[in-house]
Amino acid sequence: MQNARGEYHPLIWHPPLFSILLSLPIKLGIDALQAARWMNAVFFGITIFVGGLATWRFTRSFLAVVSVTALSVFAIDLLFVFSGAMSEATFFALGFSAIFLMVESIQFKPKPFLLGVVGILAGLSFLARYAGIVFSGTIIVIVFLFAGGTFWQRVRTTLPAALPALLIPAAWTVYVFGINRTFGGRNFLPTDSLRIDFVDYFNPFWHVITGWIPYILRGNHILPAAWKFTLGSLVVFLVLAIGLWALKKRGFNREDRPHLLWAATLFLFFTAYLAFHFTSYIFSSAAPEIDRRLLSPLLFSAIFLLGAIFSLPGTATQKTFRPAEWLLFGYMLISLFYFHGRLQDFLYEQHHFGLGYTSKRWKQSELIQRAAHLDPKVTLAANNYALLLFYTGRFPFAIDLPSAADGQLELPGDSAYLVLFRDYSQFRFGEDGDGYLKQLSTICEILYEDSEGYICHWRK
Repeated sequence: MQNARGEYHPLIWHPPLFSILLSLPIKLGIDALQAARWMNAVFFGITIFVGGLATWRFTRSFLAVVSVTALSVFAIDLLFVFSGAMSEATFFALGFSAIFLMVESIQFKPKPFLLGVVGILAGLSFLARYAGIVFSGTIIVIVFLFAGGTFWQRVRTTLPAALPALLIPAAWTVYVFGINRTFGGRNFLPTDSLRIDFVDYFNPFWHVITGWIPYILRGNHILPAAWKFTLGSLVVFLVLAIGLWALKKRGFNREDRPHLLWAATLFLFFTAYLAFHFTSYIFSSAAPEIDRRLLSPLLFSAIFLLGAIFSLPGTATQKTFRPAEWLLFGYMLISLFYFHGRLQDFLYEQHHFGLGYTSKRWKQSELIQRAAHLDPKVTLAANNYALLLFYTGRFPFAIDLPSAADGQLELPGDSAYLVLFRDYSQFRFGEDGDGYLKQLSTICEILYEDSEGYICHWRK
């Protein structure tokens, strides 16, 4: 990564795969925004296709396929993840492709070559996001448990997947540790600094997951949201118990193995990712955000897992009428109806006047266009420096608005162009944001101003 002074440093806070993939179309002359959009579209299509194909291959339930696909395609938080210039799209496509191919490769007789591909995909998911280690761990555990044979036979079967799944993350981890003695720019907290106030974790976590479930926050005076969540969980466990009981009564056969493998893999990934996120919050020097972006793997895997669970009783009984699958289908319809309005608002805001990097508002922004044509020999600074870097290719210095408004603006050189975004300052500082911008405008010469912000020339 090149900093504002033109110096280069290894970018270790995030693994390198997303940056590398993004640089390839940029090298061909495609701008970064368009490249990110096309990458999101391609990886979104791959992930949805893999989820639907896996559900059909391993459950043979048409209703489950339709339900899982619709819930995935129209989930607001998943669309949010695939609408920004972030590495989650790459992470999802690689990781879920890996676990699909893993189940495909060990459902009957293990296929070493395919397991090697699985391990490479899982290892690459780590280079997309450090949480890819969860995909690697899930694959190794599932292959070992379901491979069959003696202990050493299981080890030999697991090795083609385990070696690349571990060596690729290990290579990057060792490289980063050799640079600054950290794990991806992070260290373990000392015991007296551990984040053990679990309420601080649970409250935002609850806020995120209740945003995935229709009507859970409606009518709380009749039945609290926690009770609704508990009842819904009991229904899921009841369907799972009925499916397993029906399979046991009928007798397990060879054709049931892929379905159970798929369900077990998704359950292990779900619990492992939740544990990884929670333990990172407690022990990491940089706590992960508890938001819809970093919790989105739970949503994706939960949707696929619901498809596997609610199709299980039908697989066991082989009856034409399958009430559990129709129940899931009904939940999908209710979910689409409930979130339809919010989804329309989100899509309109995201693509027309949202604040995200990929919002179309910036392509039509006169403020951005004028900032892009400022004299490159003069220092550039902004309160949203990352957005300006994304659209202009220049490396602005960061402006701390509260300090700058008090006259404490330390920038190299005798003068600088300041690009101030109004909505971003309001988002960061609320009502105080406008006050900071107004104060800052008194110490510099305004060159351009509109509803989105202003550009001014500052001199020492």
